[in-house]
Amino acid sequence: MITIYKYILDENKDITEVEMPSDAIVLHVREQNNRVCVWAKVNTDSVTRTPTVRVHRFLIVGTGREVKVDDGDIPGYTCRELVYRGAAHLDGGCTIAHVFEVLVDAKKK
Repeated sequence: MITIYKYILDENKDITEVEMPSDAIVLHVREQNNRVCVWAKVNTDSVTRTPTVRVHRFLIVGTGREVKVDDGDIPGYTCRELVYRGAAHLDGGCTIAHVFEVLVDAKKK
């Protein structure tokens, strides 16, 4: 069965890490109750059979701010790519939070 899950991001952190089922697909980003939220499609049948998770990392950037991730922001990983996932309109639309998913590769030792 396909189910939509909601995950709340912490807009006070540079990078928010969210554990999702390994087959989750990020669908949408928007505000709800003045919080930045991500919705993902999850196959709940596969979750009950093999409950593996994958960490998704999200960067929130305000309008007019530099979009940047340092490799030091995610210890043990190198930033490979930023994928724009959407925006949340906070504080009645006065603050726009743009959300990027940070795709990473493990650093070679």
